[in-house]
Amino acid sequence: MSIEFQISKPVLTWIADIQAKDVHTLAQEFVSDEKKIENFLNGLVTKTQALKLAKLAKIPFGFLFLDKPPVITRPTLPDFRNTLVAEPLSNDFYEVLEDINNKIDWYKNFLKEEDILDKLDFVGRFNYKKSTAEYVAKDIAASIGYNIHTGLSKINHKNTYFSELVSKFENIGILIFSE
Repeated sequence: MSIEFQISKPVLTWIADIQAKDVHTLAQEFVSDEKKIENFLNGLVTKTQALKLAKLAKIPFGFLFLDKPPVITRPTLPDFRNTLVAEPLSNDFYEVLEDINNKIDWYKNFLKEEDILDKLDFVGRFNYKKSTAEYVAKDIAASIGYNIHTGLSKINHKNTYFSELVSKFENIGILIFSE
């Protein structure tokens, strides 16, 4: 005998919406028997299905048993995309953003613990209204100890160039995110 759980229809619909699917399509991914699909559509799911739903929605298991879907707040971000009908930012985007923000917080704490944070003299050095891009770029190159004229001639591959720059930036206390 398997254990069954009752999930509210609004929560089930919310999970389907997160996946950009209708509830019936979601049900078909979880069960193949038409009678069991009807049970699923009414919110009656097995333990395994409930666990998969929670994982799919990336929510704690207990959220499945709420009467209404949880309100998940997302940071408000300015949208600078140049299109009239921009797709909403995806859950994947917000996961990556949260991961980066966590890493930035960790790095700030690390710099504080190492008593380095206040010693990064390049932070806030320029007035963006008065400094030219060329002047700032030259200062950045000097800060990391890189001569663009001689450095570029030594590079034989873009990955080598990128790795060298990342290393130089990290040596002065800048955290680089790359894929």
